[in-house]
Amino acid sequence: MGGYDPADDFGFALIKDFPAMRLGETYLLRAEARFRQNNLAGAAEDINVLRDRAFKLARVAQSNPNLGRVTAADINIDFILDERARELISEENRRMTLVRTNKLKDRIAKNGDAGPANKIIAGFQDFNTLLPLPLQDIQLNNKSGESLVQNPGYSK
Repeated sequence: MGGYDPADDFGFALIKDFPAMRLGETYLLRAEARFRQNNLAGAAEDINVLRDRAFKLARVAQSNPNLGRVTAADINIDFILDERARELISEENRRMTLVRTNKLKDRIAKNGDAGPANKIIAGFQDFNTLLPLPLQDIQLNNKSGESLVQNPGYSK
């Protein structure tokens, strides 16, 4: 079991590891934690680990060993969120991260909504941070006295 099978062209019989989280994301999460502990130097150190990898060739080409490095003065939650976008582009659930950091509304406002009329995000309200619960889930979780309640702002 789990060994090579010459009749298995696609390798479905092999047990394969798959990434559940990237190392870069762990550095970014620690940078955020350090930021929240007011350890800005530690947060910058974590981000520089990622940037050392990302800027390696550019530093050699430009003979600038500090190219792309950040300092404690550069660190704030918006910088960390921007770094997450650069490092984890299309690999993270961005909405979940913005909700977790309480920045969803701010980031939607920063978007500018200058796109095509049918793509504009309009009418975002505070209650939109939480998504509506499916009616079926509310109905299935209807214990007496402990009914599941719809998130604020949404009707049943």
